Amino acid sequence: MSPDWLGSPQHVIAGALLAVAVVLLLRRRPLPLSVKLTLALTITMTAETFVELVEYPLVYGGHAARADYYDTIADIG
Repeated sequence: MSPDWLGSPQHVIAGALLAVAVVLLLRRRPLPLSVKLTLALTITMTAETFVELVEYPLVYGGHAARADYYDTIADIG
């Protein structure tokens, strides 16, 4: 049993786009770049966690196996 790290490239692409969008939205704010990048990373990680938590019951419903649960937890991590 191991996570499928490369099975959902759309999560990586969406996360990267969200992080870039956050940095662009914050570009006019007088914040150091490190703070902007930290905010972008935090917002992206939070959004991806919520996506995984919503995706699990929608995809697997009542027929989930331990491997499916493990993959979801690994994706969140």
